[in-house]
Amino acid sequence: MRFDCIVGNPPYNNGMDLDFMYKAFKNSEMTTMVVPAKFQITHGDQQCDSKMCDYQLFQDEVVPYIKIAHYWFDACECFPIKITGGICFYLADHRPTQSCLVYNHSKNIPEFSGVEVRDL
Repeated sequence: MRFDCIVGNPPYNNGMDLDFMYKAFKNSEMTTMVVPAKFQITHGDQQCDSKMCDYQLFQDEVVPYIKIAHYWFDACECFPIKITGGICFYLADHRPTQSCLVYNHSKNIPEFSGVEVRDL
């Protein structure tokens, strides 16, 4: 079964969110997720509990299709939880892109806030 769009907020548990993010991307035309931002900086060979996807596969097969990302360095600005590395939500579709529009948000570090285009 294929969906037009999947919106999700998968469980944040030692990389298990990768399974949800990867499967949603593979089974939809468009995906948007609220997730820990660690997938952006974690080395591809880092161990995780994901059963179908590791960080390297996600970075190779999904990240190049992310069009827009909003990133909060302090997750508490969005949710009443502490997440090391911050939190983000992103929009991905199956049209490859060369760049991603990134919105950085921080109430505590105003210099961090802003919009930038990042090459993928």
